[in-house]
Amino acid sequence: MAKQTKAEKLVEYLTQIRGYKEVLCRSRKYREFVHPDMRNHRFIGKAGAYRIGATTSKSSPLLVDWKHLDLILKTHRGTSLKES
Repeated sequence: MAKQTKAEKLVEYLTQIRGYKEVLCRSRKYREFVHPDMRNHRFIGKAGAYRIGATTSKSSPLLVDWKHLDLILKTHRGTSLKES
């Protein structure tokens, strides 16, 4: 199995753990995610850039602790496998 990219890890975290849905984005550089209960839009770049804001131009970068994110994903995968 190929190693998961940073962008793929963020997408998995937002969609499967946090409940965000991907929506159509006019930007070619970012993918846009929206939570049904929140107004914040999350943007993920092709190389793993992570931003929050109403639009890509008005968004701010967020720092990601990649080791912590890996731990969260491994824990979530382990519990979801046990439930099946």
